[in-house]
Amino acid sequence: MEKSDKKQYLYIILSFFAYLTLYSARYSYTANYNPIIGEYGVPRAEVGLVSTFFFFSYAVSLVINGFFCKHYPKRLVIPAAMFLSAACTVSIFLGIPFRFFKWVWLINGIAQSFMWPTLIQGLGECIEDKHVGKSTLAMSSTASLGILLTTGLSALFTAIKQYKLIFLVCAIMMATVATIWLFSFNGLYEKRKDKVKVTSNEMRKIKIS
Repeated sequence: MEKSDKKQYLYIILSFFAYLTLYSARYSYTANYNPIIGEYGVPRAEVGLVSTFFFFSYAVSLVINGFFCKHYPKRLVIPAAMFLSAACTVSIFLGIPFRFFKWVWLINGIAQSFMWPTLIQGLGECIEDKHVGKSTLAMSSTASLGILLTTGLSALFTAIKQYKLIFLVCAIMMATVATIWLFSFNGLYEKRKDKVKVTSNEMRKIKIS
C-alpha cells in the first residue's frame, strides 16, 4: 500500500468517526423522550419542542455553511464544532433545568451544522477517484450506525435507571475524536494533485444529513 493511499484511508476513517459520534449525540435526546418526560414531568409537546429548536437552527445554519465551508480551516473548525456539541450534550448529563434544554439544543444544532459540508468538502479535496467509493460508503452509513449505537446504549442505560449516561458517553466520544482530529489532521490531509471538481459525482449522491 502506498503512503498516500494509507493517509487517505485514515482520513476517511477519521471523517467517518467524526460524523458517527456527532450523529450519535444528535439522536441522544430524541431516543430518551420517555425518561425525560418521567424525570422532569413536562408534556411531550414541550419535549418535542427542544428537537424543533435543534432542527430549525441546524437547517438554517447548514445552508449558510454549505456556501462558506470551502473557506473554513478544517483542522480547527471540525474539532471546535465537536467540542461545542459535546459541551451542549454533557450539560444535560450534568442536570441543567429543563427550561434551558431548547436553547442548549439550538446551539447544538448550529455547532453540528458545520460538520457535514466541511467534512464532505475536505473529502472531495483530498480523496482520489479510486477511493471515492469507499468514502461514499463510509459517510453514508454514519446516520444509521449512529442511531443504532445510541438506541442500543440508551436502552441499556434506561434499563439500569441511568439514562443520562448516554449524554456523557456521547460527549466523551466526540471530545476524543475531536482531539485526534486536531493533532492528526496535518499529517493526513493533503490536497489531490489533479484538479479537484469540488466533489466527485459519487460524493454528490450522499444525502445531506
